[in-house]
Amino acid sequence: MAHEVATTIRMIGRVLDSRVEVEEMLRLALGFIVEATQAERGFLVLLGPGGDYDVHATVHLNDEDIASPRFQVSHGLIARAVRDRMTVLLEDAQTDGSSAEFPSVLAIGLLSALVVPIPRPGGPRGARPLGVIYLDHRTKPGRFGERDRALVEAAAAEIGGRVDRLPAARPQTPVPVVRRILGRSAAIEDLLALLDRIAPTELPVLIEGESGTGKELVARAIHE
Repeated sequence: MAHEVATTIRMIGRVLDSRVEVEEMLRLALGFIVEATQAERGFLVLLGPGGDYDVHATVHLNDEDIASPRFQVSHGLIARAVRDRMTVLLEDAQTDGSSAEFPSVLAIGLLSALVVPIPRPGGPRGARPLGVIYLDHRTKPGRFGERDRALVEAAAAEIGGRVDRLPAARPQTPVPVVRRILGRSAAIEDLLALLDRIAPTELPVLIEGESGTGKELVARAIHE
């Protein structure tokens, strides 16, 4: 389990250090988090200077579109995580009374949620976070546990360490998906060569691998 967490964090770090347009970079990082935690949906929310916030990336586990993302999240859970500068873990909305404390949980139909603040790099202890990573599930109570908390908090620290520099430091030109698969090993070189052969064809492809190893990225490289 520790190895799986470490692998996911390394993959997120590579994406954040790559030359990819900012919004796509955040979406790819969020995709690794959603896959590793098996959340139904993921949202990456960044706070504005006036306390308002924007949803900068969304990912659905089944690749479905998430319409009007600002209305798909619990504002109460986000406000609690931002105010307390602490992770909010909602294990089972049916039994823990959270629907009374956070009416939006009931309105959206959430059963479990995990909301993690993105820390501000170099800021004083208790500084206002940059935003939150917001994960939820509408059909599975108890979806998230301490392992997921640790993974997402580590991922938030990776994102927080870079997010302030991203707009100025990264080019805004999209990069082909296949070039976002990073690595220098023989296995990665073999994978890239295989993608070059498969992508132009109509052949069906089965992608296998452990959670957090980049199956979604490979699928997008084939289809684009």
